[in-house]
Amino acid sequence: MVKWGQLEVPELEYRQRWRGDPSKWPAEPGVVHLPTGMRLRSVADPNETRGAESHGLLFSPPSENWIMRVIMGRGEDIDDRLARKLNLTYHEFRKLPVEQKIEEEARILYEDGKRYVCKSVLPEKDSKSMEWTEDRRDAFLLMMFWVEEVGRAESDPLPSLIHFRPVGVPEQFHGDFRNKLAQAPR
Repeated sequence: MVKWGQLEVPELEYRQRWRGDPSKWPAEPGVVHLPTGMRLRSVADPNETRGAESHGLLFSPPSENWIMRVIMGRGEDIDDRLARKLNLTYHEFRKLPVEQKIEEEARILYEDGKRYVCKSVLPEKDSKSMEWTEDRRDAFLLMMFWVEEVGRAESDPLPSLIHFRPVGVPEQFHGDFRNKLAQAPR
């Protein structure tokens, strides 16, 4: 189980490299979706795209043998979203007092979350491809939200959205998906 802000998520387990129990599968680091046995780990970007992409490896459950490379693209910039929401040009938005920008950013994150883009999920080098199902897609999305957000803050889940139309995933599993664990604004 992982703790995500104040929320406990029993279907996820985070295994750090130096704390992994070698008797458990997988002892390797990453976030594991316990019901499916899939594990996701962030890895270095081999192309050094300077933040335009982030990479991960999605590992199969013990009964299968595949590894998928996940490439996430840069999502929509929060400042662009805020300027549009406030009907300001980007240059007008930049002139706002810092305190106001911080307050507006907190508000939009709480109400509408962040935006992510999944570009591709393809077999790694000589690996075979995984078989996609709705359950596996949903497990993958939950792990992606966790990887993208927990490492950056101690806050509760945001109502973020992943634009999920990656190369390598059948079209019937595509869509725009919100984090199901996020609480509705109060």
